[in-house]
Amino acid sequence: MNKETQSILTTMLGGLLISITLSGLFTSYVKPGFKPVLLTAGIILVLVGLLTLMVTIRDEVRAAKAKELHAGKSYAEKSHAEKLHAERFYGGQSPSDEPGAEDSREAYFVAPDSSHSDGHGHDHGRSKAPWLMMVPVLVLLLVAPPALGADSVERATVCSPNNGGDGQTYASRRTDPSPPLPLGTPTELTMSQFINRALYDSSYSVVDNDIQVVGFIVPSKCDDGGYSLVRLAISCCAADAFTLRVHIEGAPPLPANTWVNAVVRAVKDTGNEGNNYLPTATMISYQQIPVPDNPYES
Repeated sequence: MNKETQSILTTMLGGLLISITLSGLFTSYVKPGFKPVLLTAGIILVLVGLLTLMVTIRDEVRAAKAKELHAGKSYAEKSHAEKLHAERFYGGQSPSDEPGAEDSREAYFVAPDSSHSDGHGHDHGRSKAPWLMMVPVLVLLLVAPPALGADSVERATVCSPNNGGDGQTYASRRTDPSPPLPLGTPTELTMSQFINRALYDSSYSVVDNDIQVVGFIVPSKCDDGGYSLVRLAISCCAADAFTLRVHIEGAPPLPANTWVNAVVRAVKDTGNEGNNYLPTATMISYQQIPVPDNPYES
C-alpha cells in the first residue's frame, strides 16, 4: 500500500469516528462516556492523514522535478560528448546530426519506467487492491450497523429443562430485604435492579408492586411457552455485552427487537438453578417506544 492510500484511509477512518460520535451512533458500540475520547481520536486521525497526504504529494512533486532536471543534464552531457567525438573522428560532423538521431536520443532518455510500465502501456507498478480497504469504511459511513439485538441473545441462549425448584428452599436463600423502592407508581427500575430484587429480595418488593422497565422483545427458541423481555449491558463495548432478561408467559405481543416501556411484576420464587436463574414476570401493560439513545444498560 502506498503512502497516498494510507493517508486517505487514515483520513476517512478519522471522519468515520467523528461522524458516528456526533450523530450518537457510537452508543451502539461503546459506552456514552467514550464520546470525548472518540471525538479527539477522530480529529487527530483526520489531521494526521491530511498532513501525511500533503507531505507525500510535496515529496513526489520534488522527486519528479529532480528527475526531469537530471534527465536534461544527462541529455546535454551526451550531446557535448558526441560533438567532441565528432571533432576527433568525423571532422566535425556528429553522427547525432543524422536524420532520426534526435528521436533516438529522446527514446534513450525518455524510456518507459520499468517500475511502472511493462513497455506496452500497462501500469504494473502499483496495485489497486489496497483501495478495496476503503469499502468497509464507506459502508460504516453510509450504513452504520445497529446495536446488538434479538439475534445475539438467541445465539447465546442455552435451553435447559426447568426443574421447577423447591420454592421453600429457594426462598430461604434470599438475602436481607432490599432498600425501599423509589417513590412513584409504577416504580421505575433498570432491568438489572428488577432482576436482583426478583431473585434475592426477601421482602418481595417487585412481586407486590408494579415495576416499570425498558427492554426489547425476544421470542423464546426454547419450548417454554413464552418470550423474554431483554436489555443488554456492557462494561466497555459491545464485545463484552451480556444479557439481562426476564421470562414472560404467553405469546410475544410484538415482533422481535421491538422496544417497549413495560409494567411488570415478578412471579414469586421463580429463577433457580434449573432454569439458569431466569426469573419470570407478569406483563401488566406495555407501550412501544423507539430505540433508546443508549441501547445498552451501563
